Amino acid sequence: ISLIIFLVFVYNRLRITKKQKSVIEAQKQLVDQQRGALEEKKNEITDSIEYALRIQKAVIPTEEQITSNFKDAFVFFKPKDIVSGDFYWQQKIGDLIFISVADCTGHGVPGAFMSMIGTSLLDKAVLELGIKSPEKILNQLNKDLYERLHVNEESEVKDGMDLFICVFDLKNMTLLSAGAYNPMYIIR
Repeated sequence: ISLIIFLVFVYNRLRITKKQKSVIEAQKQLVDQQRGALEEKKNEITDSIEYALRIQKAVIPTEEQITSNFKDAFVFFKPKDIVSGDFYWQQKIGDLIFISVADCTGHGVPGAFMSMIGTSLLDKAVLELGIKSPEKILNQLNKDLYERLHVNEESEVKDGMDLFICVFDLKNMTLLSAGAYNPMYIIR
């Protein structure tokens, strides 16, 4: 009788273990499917962000463009994420060279959007509106940025950028600058 009870118990345990094993196997398959779907989504997002990086790199000047105007210049640009909320910008019009560096609100994709807005607004101020004074460029940028982001003075939104801009006049050998939360440092 003890042997029969023991065999029934072992048989029952084997049946339960087999059932648990099939449940665990089904759960493992589901986890593997979800992992695959997540990996695929991650790859799609990463590919999209890397394509955004290509677009962002197309907008900011190359080091060669910077050094063509300043032989001892260099660019130190190390984004925290794949795309960056920091940017630098340069335009040359006649004897004037406009250079700006900025740190936008946010990192990654949101910061990159802000940097794209910033470069387009700087281009607008200098190329379209013909503004040549750094403080006037900065004021125009501020005005346009608030309009673009639909922000008013009472708004709680603090989107924007810390920015420094300078204008080199090669004919008169002068440097004019303006900064929004960024001071100027001269290193010799």
